[in-house]
Amino acid sequence: MSIVNRFIGFMSPPYYVHVGEERFFDLRRIKLCRLTPTLFIVGAQKSGTSSLHAYLDQHPEIFMTKPLKEPGYYVPWPIIKSYYENKNTRFISRSDLLRRGMLAGYNDEKIIGESSTFYTNGDYNISENAFKKNNISIDDVKIIYLMKNPIERIISHYLHALRNNNFEGDINKFVETNPEAIGISCYGKQIETYYSYLSTGQILLLNFDTLIHHTQKVMNRVYDFLGVSDFEHDGFEVFNASPASQEKHRNQIMFSDKSKTTIQKALLEDYQILKKIMHAVPWSLERLFD
Repeated sequence: MSIVNRFIGFMSPPYYVHVGEERFFDLRRIKLCRLTPTLFIVGAQKSGTSSLHAYLDQHPEIFMTKPLKEPGYYVPWPIIKSYYENKNTRFISRSDLLRRGMLAGYNDEKIIGESSTFYTNGDYNISENAFKKNNISIDDVKIIYLMKNPIERIISHYLHALRNNNFEGDINKFVETNPEAIGISCYGKQIETYYSYLSTGQILLLNFDTLIHHTQKVMNRVYDFLGVSDFEHDGFEVFNASPASQEKHRNQIMFSDKSKTTIQKALLEDYQILKKIMHAVPWSLERLFD
């Protein structure tokens, strides 16, 4: 049974009646409203998005989508519909995805957010037209982009493929046969799309290592960015991490000279884009494989 089907009885949040598409009727304020995400964690796979999603959801002014953490609400409908059907979950429309897959437990929080790594794929980046089509003001949109050292991300991606996708082969075969292994680590190309129509004050770039090692400090920065009150967390559990049984093999992974050359060539152009966007890129191309 899929995670959404376990919530099949969920229809609309308390005090709201779904009246079609993204529209709900607020029974307390006696008015129509839209309950669609305006906050997006657009992080590369294996870069801490699951943890950040969980931390944000603990804040009383922020609601992060449930039961689906990565609904892909703005991914073209035929693609996301097929994606869920392959997971034995059927949504009849985008509004059905919103109503049954994203708003379980919503209780009038100020901000609704989703965390979809789909949006790091250039074909699925959220366009300005997608927001306009859904009558969402561009000024209300906030994007948090999580990055990880590109080589560490490729290794994490590889370990994930070994564990969950039945991949067979070493890291070099993974790099050679899987274009996304390198492509997802090209952060600059993914980010510049959003800078083309959002202001710098609407995009927050975060580094995975800083999030993990200085979590409360990073969360304070996030809450300031979102314009919500300060919030002290009791602790920070790490979500969706690779199991210890795999992590012990991380230091034994060896890239061939061919793989190193392929990766460095692909990342060089992207690194130049990042340097224009960020004050300082938190890793050096020359020392990627140190």
